[in-house]
Amino acid sequence: MDLYQKLGASYQIPIILSEKLIACTGESPSQFKLPTEKCIESIFMASFQEFEGKGLTAHYDSILDNLPEGLSILLIHPALASEEMNQITLDHPNFGAAWRAEDAHYFTSETCKDKLAKK
Repeated sequence: MDLYQKLGASYQIPIILSEKLIACTGESPSQFKLPTEKCIESIFMASFQEFEGKGLTAHYDSILDNLPEGLSILLIHPALASEEMNQITLDHPNFGAAWRAEDAHYFTSETCKDKLAKK
């Protein structure tokens, strides 16, 4: 984590720091030294439960309909449906080919475009 922060500063590029994101990996954020003024806690991403449950479209609609003011980050994994993507993500249901195709479809849709324009 220290190296990640040093590289961001050295190359003058933003890095994603978030207690919320660290917690999603199963790690405890308290074990890392994070500068609170540079952390972005308004981070959203889908889980496998959303993918299998109500679906990504409903999940993304809910996120976009309820975005807080300010900067938010939405992590997505879009890709076009193809045999190559099927092979790349073989045995990988999380962020697999079907997931990526659904992301690509949603974020290129008129519905998404309209929601973002309204926000």
